[in-house]
Amino acid sequence: RLDDPVGEELKAAGVSDWEEVKTWCTTAVRQREYKMLCLPPEQGGLGMTKSIPLPASGRGPWNIDRSITNGPMPIFLTVFPNKQEEYDSEPREIDPNGMWAELPAGYLDKLYKSKLFRQAYEPDGMTVDEFDDYAPVVATLTQFAGSYDEFLAWVAG
Repeated sequence: RLDDPVGEELKAAGVSDWEEVKTWCTTAVRQREYKMLCLPPEQGGLGMTKSIPLPASGRGPWNIDRSITNGPMPIFLTVFPNKQEEYDSEPREIDPNGMWAELPAGYLDKLYKSKLFRQAYEPDGMTVDEFDDYAPVVATLTQFAGSYDEFLAWVAG
């Protein structure tokens, strides 16, 4: 849920190649998150082993390819069924280090033009209180609540 709203901010900021740049948004966030939380202390991380990253709402094949890691902790990635079908629709070579694909030159600087990206990417990008109002969180929770309401209506018959 991050790529698209970041893309809108990049477009508004005049980033000409915003459609391509936005596809690297979650990659950058995921790389930073994994390094900080999952890598052992001798590699600059916290070495957490009791919690596993759970990126959600992958928006395209790049989200799957760039979430594959053979690091010390697995990642559980959720994607919409139509995005999984899109991914599975053609043969792909799986790179066990796909998560570590290097961001193209200059893309991080372009991504920093988005407030939403900075909030997600920076360790202190937002406060705990700001998290509840963070646009991707609001979109996700709104959809979850709507799906739950649909489920309740179905159960009630």
